[in-house]
Amino acid sequence: IELQLPHFSAVLAFVRERLQLSFARQQPMHIPPILLLGDPGIGKTHFSHELARALGLPVRRHTLDGGITDSALMGSDKRWANTSAGLIFEELVLGTSASPVILLDEIDKARSGEQGNALGPLHSLLEPVSAKAITDISVEITMDASHIVWIATANDPWKIPAPIRSRTHEFMIEAPTGHAALEAAQAVARAVHE
Repeated sequence: IELQLPHFSAVLAFVRERLQLSFARQQPMHIPPILLLGDPGIGKTHFSHELARALGLPVRRHTLDGGITDSALMGSDKRWANTSAGLIFEELVLGTSASPVILLDEIDKARSGEQGNALGPLHSLLEPVSAKAITDISVEITMDASHIVWIATANDPWKIPAPIRSRTHEFMIEAPTGHAALEAAQAVARAVHE
């Protein structure tokens, strides 16, 4: 990944360090939530998919630039006739890994209003202690979501609520230049072609 996307080397160093720490302690893998900031088109989403593939983990992209509500993550209330389980339940109970990568794409474009706050559940989900007992309100099952690998992407950090930002490790990704820019463009083009 670092050869193809050298402008993400600081993120890769952070992930490497956290993995080494987990292995040294003989504990399950734990990567704290990551926030990738930078201009559109520099490869934040592509990098997230490549990192998941390198770690051998499934990835679920959750785009927040539409009319997404809090029920998308934690399920909808049973009082509604069309109740449904949330993304966390789907990934942890119906998925293949207790440590999926959940990509919160365009987190700075999330809306809040009468329909709910799309970022509300993240206050608990991004905290290691509270994430150990998360309940999907549709199916009323409590799960340990503390091993999820969270990666959020954004263009404008000032549109992200401070409590959410404080729960992540932020990385400002600068656009590559010269040969590195060509390498990154080729990597993304290969991925799109595949």
